[in-house]
Amino acid sequence: MNANGATARYCCRHAGDAPTLAKARVEPFESFAQRWSALAWDALLEIRGAPSPFLTLDWLETWIAHFAPEEARVWTVGPAGNPEAICFTNLEIRRYGPLALRTLRACRNSHSQRAALLVAMATEDSARALFRGLVETRHEWNILRLDGVPTAQGLADRLVDAAATLGCVAQIDRRFAHVRVPIETDFATFYRAVKRKKRRDQERMMRRLADEHGQLTLRALRGVEAGSVGFEAFLGIERCSWKAFGGEAIGPDALLRSFYGEIARRFAARDLLEVDLLVAGGRPIAA
Repeated sequence: MNANGATARYCCRHAGDAPTLAKARVEPFESFAQRWSALAWDALLEIRGAPSPFLTLDWLETWIAHFAPEEARVWTVGPAGNPEAICFTNLEIRRYGPLALRTLRACRNSHSQRAALLVAMATEDSARALFRGLVETRHEWNILRLDGVPTAQGLADRLVDAAATLGCVAQIDRRFAHVRVPIETDFATFYRAVKRKKRRDQERMMRRLADEHGQLTLRALRGVEAGSVGFEAFLGIERCSWKAFGGEAIGPDALLRSFYGEIARRFAARDLLEVDLLVAGGRPIAA
């Protein structure tokens, strides 16, 4: 879960004399989602070695409904029931300095950490075929922007190579470390693996908090309780945090509250959500 990411921009000049490739299919996201159950899609992600929460249908359906309800499309290469390459895109007007350009980008924004992009590593052709499909719609956009592409196993570099094969100028703007903490199990197990000195520092701060605010307990909520009680507790803490004073809190923004509330409900129903609360004197003070 602690993968790296990259942002790449592509400006297409000409298709060149590229070799014959499998053809990418494109369809609206709604028709794609109707053909896949959550279980079948999760199984495909496991086969492809990409079990990211940002690739689940629960996440994609919710993100698209809130941020790209009319523009989301799906590009696939390979058999319909076992595609080798998939990319979820939306078309938007985006400013680059004084210019407002039509930008085709992977379904991602500041509220998701991973691009909705899946390319099988088994063949070189899958990345090139996917890219050719995107290039063939270049009359619709000025810039193709793929944010948050995993750099693990060379995926970002592979897409750059695919662009070059098709006669496009490609550039990786930047590489960045992933922000998610690599928790593979529950938080308690993760915390036990933290270095002893770090744990001692944390325990000293906990004792200081207890002296000031009362007895401290760590409460872990899962399932439906996490999606209801845990989510509301998180919003309550956020209202008192630096995020609220900086205008970045979720609660006051109706769109963001709806988005995260729906994500919490869906993930809780599948037992994929855990909310950890630090409780002091009977009142949650951190989440």
